[in-house]
Amino acid sequence: MGAAMDFQEKVERWKQLHRMNKEAAEKFYYDELFSDVIGRFLSHEKSKALRKYRFLISLLGFSPQPVILFVKAVNPEKVLFIHSEEAEKFLDEIQRWTGLTLAQVTKEMVDSSDPTDVYKSIKDFCVSKNPKEILLDFTGGKKSMVGGAAMAGNLLGLDTGYVDYSSYLPDLRQPEPGSEFPNILKNPFFVFGDIDLERAKEAFNRYDFGRCLEILEELDQRVEDIWGVRK
Repeated sequence: MGAAMDFQEKVERWKQLHRMNKEAAEKFYYDELFSDVIGRFLSHEKSKALRKYRFLISLLGFSPQPVILFVKAVNPEKVLFIHSEEAEKFLDEIQRWTGLTLAQVTKEMVDSSDPTDVYKSIKDFCVSKNPKEILLDFTGGKKSMVGGAAMAGNLLGLDTGYVDYSSYLPDLRQPEPGSEFPNILKNPFFVFGDIDLERAKEAFNRYDFGRCLEILEELDQRVEDIWGVRK
């Protein structure tokens, strides 16, 4: 038997297979490479912050890979998978790689061309949950599904994220295995809270104390540390 391949050798072998036989490349990827990809994703500095989320919402497209990466990184108590009829077949693969139990999983099959289906599914899942403890992963799914998810995330005050990569292989139209990392986008309501704070200061300077207090009370509901922006 030959010596075991290191990670980079496996990547090169996968590239060769991908150019010749995509089915063989996919089998090699999941048999020989994906465990290492998961390990590298979990060890990325940005992955460490994901454990603060108790709940995960993932759009499932035609690859289970990004969903698996987020489930492994977040280790959620409960997860909502939003998928089309065509993508449902990947749920068993996700369960096999993540070890999620039936009690942890909610599945919603939606019309992938109707963003309101996605919005309603997310809204229902978020009932009685703290939005600060929910992460919405919109890596997968069609554009209309992503649009519905973005609308829900914005209105419900959820952090959103996707699997990003530092290296791309244009000839294979794939990220370089091992270069993946989570990219988390804070909800605009929180990110742009300082704009409203400036409006409150302007009202104060106009001696419009009632309006100033009204803006600050609104901000208090949306921004975690309202006074932190004064530092």
